[in-house]
Amino acid sequence: MLRWLFIGLLLFGLGRGLRDGWLVVKWSQLLNEVGFTDIDPTQPMNWSEFILGEPKSE
Repeated sequence: MLRWLFIGLLLFGLGRGLRDGWLVVKWSQLLNEVGFTDIDPTQPMNWSEFILGEPKSE
């Protein structure tokens, strides 16, 4: 039971830190290091391009 309390508090703290700006995740750099080489780590993450793909020009 104590384990679940600790996990809950940890998740609450991470959520609170992300919301308040204490923690900053550089998603493009993280995803590039994980193996998504199509993502430029120097540019900010554009989630619509990542999820839907780049618009095809005719």
